[in-house]
Amino acid sequence: RVVVPFSGKNELYSGFVFDIRKTLPHYTQKVKEISDIIEDPLFGKNIRDLFIFTATQYLLPLHFLVNQYIKTIGGKRLEKYIQCTTDFQKLDKSLQKEKGLKKEFIDYLADNKLCSLSSIKKNFGRTALQYIKDLEQIDIIRRISIETGKTTKYLTLAHSEKKTKKMLESIEKKRFHSAVSITERLKKVKTHILDEKTLIKGIKYGRATLEILRKENILKETPFIIKGTTNMQAQVPQFTNGSSLKTRNKQIIRQIQTEITSKGKVLVIFPELTLIQRVEEEYKEAFGDDLFVWKGANKRNFIKDVNMTGKRVILATPFSLFIEISQLELIVVANASSKYFKQSDFLPFNALIVALKRASLEKTKLIFSSVLPEDNIFFLIKKGLIRQKEKETLKTNIQIVDMRKEFKCKNRKMLSRSLEKQMRDILNNDGNVALLLNRKAYSTFMMCRECGYVIKCPDCETSLYYDKERNKLVCPVCGYTTNLLDVCPRCKSPNIHYFGGGVQKLIEQVSNLFPNIDVIKMISGTKASERKLLDSKNYSHTVFVGTEFLLSHLLLDNVDLFGFISIDIFLHHFAFDAAMNAMRVVSEVAGEMDGKEIIVQTYLPEHYAVSAIQNMDYKQFFEEEFLIRKELSYPPFKNLIIFTFKGKKNYETLGNGLKFKKILQKKFSKEIEVLGPSPAAISKKGEHYFYEMSIKTNLTINKIRPVYFEFLSKKTVKIRPEVHLCPLIIE
Repeated sequence: RVVVPFSGKNELYSGFVFDIRKTLPHYTQKVKEISDIIEDPLFGKNIRDLFIFTATQYLLPLHFLVNQYIKTIGGKRLEKYIQCTTDFQKLDKSLQKEKGLKKEFIDYLADNKLCSLSSIKKNFGRTALQYIKDLEQIDIIRRISIETGKTTKYLTLAHSEKKTKKMLESIEKKRFHSAVSITERLKKVKTHILDEKTLIKGIKYGRATLEILRKENILKETPFIIKGTTNMQAQVPQFTNGSSLKTRNKQIIRQIQTEITSKGKVLVIFPELTLIQRVEEEYKEAFGDDLFVWKGANKRNFIKDVNMTGKRVILATPFSLFIEISQLELIVVANASSKYFKQSDFLPFNALIVALKRASLEKTKLIFSSVLPEDNIFFLIKKGLIRQKEKETLKTNIQIVDMRKEFKCKNRKMLSRSLEKQMRDILNNDGNVALLLNRKAYSTFMMCRECGYVIKCPDCETSLYYDKERNKLVCPVCGYTTNLLDVCPRCKSPNIHYFGGGVQKLIEQVSNLFPNIDVIKMISGTKASERKLLDSKNYSHTVFVGTEFLLSHLLLDNVDLFGFISIDIFLHHFAFDAAMNAMRVVSEVAGEMDGKEIIVQTYLPEHYAVSAIQNMDYKQFFEEEFLIRKELSYPPFKNLIIFTFKGKKNYETLGNGLKFKKILQKKFSKEIEVLGPSPAAISKKGEHYFYEMSIKTNLTINKIRPVYFEFLSKKTVKIRPEVHLCPLIIE
């Protein structure tokens, strides 16, 4: 990591050296001199290439990706400051007339003269960034970078353990025990390297003793360089299935114990931290002190702890794919079919594709583990690029209930007669039941039965749902709330009705049907104490009701019946892989239930996904799913890019989408198929409008990338790309 003066004003920035070249480019005026080296290399060529691949394929700025996933571990860093360049008393009258928050901001700068950008954001929010730009334009302030902190120093033993022990005898009695503690701490670490802060933490007279050990040449400074991994022979990735998460992890542990060398390391990535909690004890029992578990703490500590301590088995989340790990022999993607591995607002890439690329670069063994294969994995299995290693046949006991028949029998409850009967039998025997409904509200919308008017959010134009717990109408997009209405705002009729239903209504119906049981609600967005992992073994005579959140936060070992109140919610989702998502969610439950009863309620029993769900026949499912996707040119047969345009002006936002469409069609002609732009599923949020445009193509993304970034640099509209790659990109 180095410091370089960038921009016309030569403002200092820190950055990573990605390449070293022997000759200068022809545009030498853009070449900058390195001001300072502030950190040793944190990754090598393979991880560099992985960053470049991911940024290119997912249309991400390279600096964004690197800064998000690689955190400095050194103490020295650059901090941005805002400095006044003039006397505020001499400002022109127009500036003195500023009012409100901007006036407070100017007064703050005048009082402090030099302010860190972090303190400005803390006191005035991101609005202050626009104020800074305004003041920069009239040359009143300037941005500067100041190096803060000290360079982190790493220490190791200067001599053999035998000689070190003899040399310690010369240390004065007062410091002797502290000196022994410091050297013993170093010996316990496999690499025999630790930073100063970690080395003396909690040791009496630590700092003073450290200086003595240096002076006596018992300890010496050493560079902390993380060596990359290069295995000798390329490996064919493997998919292994199994029933429960626990069973699959036992399979993985056995493979680690039999296939990995004594010095080799293993990275096991999970989609969520709660899944790590579920398997941590099993790994700890198998690997003891050789296990490192990341629990969502500082990423700086992750880099240090993994590479300094020499721990061989690492449990972490997808960000760890970009962390250099020396002697890495195996990557395991656990619960590989999880939707949380796919690109989203929280993860800017598909972790399965990135894992495939890293394994390819480092010639590392790669195992995907899940109940059923994800669509990209199945596609690569069919192509012979992933080896399938089936461990066991999934035990299933799935009943499909046609809710159309329930309606004809005048059953208006959310529970079918079959589900209600089986719940009653189980609860009468002190058993437990889990019910999943992927909606939270009591009612999903409110409509006038006279004129058909639907109550909508004044900002987002989205239907308001009824939250019975708060007794309010709520916007699911922006959070706007209003009181319940007695009459229709349009025709003044009192005939207003609540339609649809979610977890709140389901809990009410369950409580009315079974008044003497315990009901536990499990949804996301609740307070931290309610987000903990629940073990059904600690409960009896209980119904767990929740959204998909329930799957990762409830251990189903002591659940005797699982009910999907409406699988149609998954099937009707607007994403092209909605059917796959429905198949996935039932397969996860089937794996954990291990042959116990599952009831799936639907109004679409003839849907090919529902037919496949009944027998958990994923081969039949993919056969039909891929026929449709191939016909419609969807992944994995073509690349799909969904561009979301965001802007405050409706027609301007749409206009920018149309301009970009024209540029793409002119540049690539018949090589791409463009759909849209059209209003997004959520077309308005607050004051912002959203339009989506989809591109289907066989072109590689690196051909579209320069066109996209050139357009982005010339427009004020914000664009978010969502990329679904054909997995053959890895070849």
